[in-house]
Amino acid sequence: MSSRKLSADELKLHQAALAAHDKILAVKDAEKVVPDAAARTAAINFLLGTGMLKVIASAGGVTAFRAVAKNEMDIKKDMAPEEAMVLSHVQASGNEGIWTKHLKAKTELHQTVIDRCLKSLVQKQLVKSIKAVRHPTRKIYMLAHLEPSVELTGGPWYTDNELDAEFIKLLSSACLHYIRDRSFPKQNRKRVSPNQIRLYAIGAAPSYPSAQQIQLFLSKSKITETELGVEHVEMLLRVLELDGEIEKV
Repeated sequence: MSSRKLSADELKLHQAALAAHDKILAVKDAEKVVPDAAARTAAINFLLGTGMLKVIASAGGVTAFRAVAKNEMDIKKDMAPEEAMVLSHVQASGNEGIWTKHLKAKTELHQTVIDRCLKSLVQKQLVKSIKAVRHPTRKIYMLAHLEPSVELTGGPWYTDNELDAEFIKLLSSACLHYIRDRSFPKQNRKRVSPNQIRLYAIGAAPSYPSAQQIQLFLSKSKITETELGVEHVEMLLRVLELDGEIEKV
């Protein structure tokens, strides 16, 4: 790490990254922090050179930068070179994690050395092993403080890497009841048989619920403590649509 003090732009970028979710600053967010392209590039290059930022790359190229706090840098100083190398590659994998086979290819270390380094990093609570829904037999590692991506966990529909059919059924039923309650006029159940369903008059149809409204209903109803986004509700609605229970209008 350089002995000179950080410039104003370098400090702003590093602090923005530290404050970001998982300490990861997207390129577009970096542009907002330091709008001037030349100044931003110079600041990022300095932070990368000192190890205060790490590149988070994907198949499409550079996508973001992860902030490295001072305590993380201090930890690496006391590490063996091989262990520090393994940790750097795990850090670069972000919340996607890295498969031990890929780790071996990137580091060119013997598997026994990698296993020893990973065991040490797990004991230091710097990294953790996770299971991927699509590849349950693979050993994947990521930083201990990160939450795995949806691609790894399967999202809210999986519990302990198993598809939770009962959970999906419960939420689908709640969505269907909510839609039905807002699709038909209120009626006296004592006077109307189950086969006699009243309909709204033409031109007086209600404002049918949207996915956003249903998501808000599920959130307020406390049916589940699992956090569901609009995209998850849209998946449930698609299932109901395919089952012929609802129709998209």
